[in-house]
Amino acid sequence: MLSDIRRTIASSIHNRHRLFIRYNGQVHARVIEPHLLYRTPDGILALVAYQVRGYQSSARRGTFWRPFQLDRIDSISATDETFSPRIRQGYETVVALTRGETMAKLVVTPEEYGSIQRDAPRGETSRTDLPRPAQSKQGITDQESLRAS
Repeated sequence: MLSDIRRTIASSIHNRHRLFIRYNGQVHARVIEPHLLYRTPDGILALVAYQVRGYQSSARRGTFWRPFQLDRIDSISATDETFSPRIRQGYETVVALTRGETMAKLVVTPEEYGSIQRDAPRGETSRTDLPRPAQSKQGITDQESLRAS
């Protein structure tokens, strides 16, 4: 089960497809944009995603970054909805703060960075302020994400 969840997440990161998940025994579902699959220093498989719709267990409203532990995902399926990297919404900060072994990561292309530099509103990070990620034609850095657990 956990290996199927890992495969679904890695594939969705690669294809930039939103995911429909039920989490931690909750009845209501969430729609998320997966950006980073990793193993914490404690060995926990986790996902950093941007939640765009659905159930919110906190008083938080709107869209936001959210970590998910893979062993707490009750059901998962990829949607047909695609997404763009959340550069302006802090993706690079999220990646920089994540500790542990990266298993699959959404990589932002130079073209996507370039559009942010031109369009970034005052006070937001421009391309020159961000560290450059490893580049991949497939859109992710994929070390072991498709291997079974």
